[in-house]
Amino acid sequence: MKHIIWLALPILLICQSFCINSSSLSVFFTDADNFFATYVAYNKIKYKEVKDNPRLLNKLVNQIAKADLTNLSADEQKAFYINSYNILVIKGIIDNYPLKRPTDIEGFFDKTTYKIAKKEYTLDHLEFNVIFPEFKDPRLHFVLVCAAISCPPIVDYAYHPEKLEEQLNERTRASINNAVFVIYDEEAMSANISEIFKWYKDQFQPNIKAFINAHRNDPLPEDISIDYYPYNWSLNDASPFSR
Repeated sequence: MKHIIWLALPILLICQSFCINSSSLSVFFTDADNFFATYVAYNKIKYKEVKDNPRLLNKLVNQIAKADLTNLSADEQKAFYINSYNILVIKGIIDNYPLKRPTDIEGFFDKTTYKIAKKEYTLDHLEFNVIFPEFKDPRLHFVLVCAAISCPPIVDYAYHPEKLEEQLNERTRASINNAVFVIYDEEAMSANISEIFKWYKDQFQPNIKAFINAHRNDPLPEDISIDYYPYNWSLNDASPFSR
């Protein structure tokens, strides 16, 4: 009997670890859903309201810091990192609010560090050394939001592992079909597109135009010219329009 107990103990501990991790992650996604539903309006952030009542934001930042990603699936980790990036961007803005643009904060992306799953990262390190190398998914460019007007629009819900593929496809299509994000001039036979496509052009396969057309309701003609409009780093602040 003792031998059976000792043999079963490691299996029980592994199960407990997995269950605890999954349960904690579920709470995190629920809290993130509540946060985005409360503080996102018109695809922008109500920064002043968050600043005035940072309790839920601080709770999420604490959950991100203490998260244990051991034994989690790729989609669970991917959803965790997407939500964490967007939340920590907001945290960085709130710590310096009010301001006009995220780039007004020295080292906003490459010097300020945050604890993520018990390790210290800057936003740049998280994005370029963890998220993209691990998942190699160009659709991530349409869900990671950098607090600027020219970023893809932020949504009022969290990303969840069980519906992540659907969410990634939906947000990619929403951005690429947005007439402000991809500006198509049929008469001039030209399109002005986000500099995101220029900065990360090697990630959009087989090429930028083909990637865009794979997600557009009305594909761009093959013979149009493509240029890039300047990135607008003004803060994606919904506070003046808060309800």
